[in-house]
Amino acid sequence: MAAFRLHDTSRPHRIVQPRRTPKVKDQAEAAARLRVSKWMLYNLIRSRRLRSVKIGDRRLIPVTALRSFLASLEEDAA
Repeated sequence: MAAFRLHDTSRPHRIVQPRRTPKVKDQAEAAARLRVSKWMLYNLIRSRRLRSVKIGDRRLIPVTALRSFLASLEEDAA
């Protein structure tokens, strides 16, 4: 009868790193997350209802800004 092993030692173990979620989203990702069109996202940014940052030519939306915007929508609905 074969001996029982707790771990398979014939293969090296792969260390799995936890997935990091980015702290900023580009405009397409933010629009997809909010499930709105890019045009609506631009309007939200332009009207200053949604905070964004500009780095070079890129406009990015912090995840915290998305959360704050959604929280403000919940407050307005209540």
